[in-house]
Amino acid sequence: MDSIDVQIINILQKNSRTSIKQISEKVMLSAPSVKERINKMIASGLIREFTTVLEPKMLGRNLTSFMFLTLKRPEENNKFLEFINKECEILSCHYLTGDFDYMIQIVTSNSQRLEELLSKIKRTQEVARTRTVIALSTIKEKHSVLP
Repeated sequence: MDSIDVQIINILQKNSRTSIKQISEKVMLSAPSVKERINKMIASGLIREFTTVLEPKMLGRNLTSFMFLTLKRPEENNKFLEFINKECEILSCHYLTGDFDYMIQIVTSNSQRLEELLSKIKRTQEVARTRTVIALSTIKEKHSVLP
């Protein structure tokens, strides 16, 4: 990856709908060259996906929380991970070191819906203990690393 690739990535991270023509004008390369570079970054796995990021509050999802979970037997986590992947209100799941096995990010409409989801999670046989915190506000939220 060279400096032109970094420029292309920066442009796409600001707006993935930027046209190849617009990118080529900004980085001073031909449109076919820009397209080829983007395709190479996709093929290599560097660019994982192009997506749309929605504003949760505009969809009535006003509550963001994080739950830390410890499983009874972390090595037997298939049912737990299957459950996590099916729940649309769980946005991310991270395997951790330390006192807890996983941290999940949950975005729900309100505290009642959060309570329902937490009860559902706690009822799964794999979960030994949890700790949940509610985010009062979001100071910074990025969806990708910078090159």
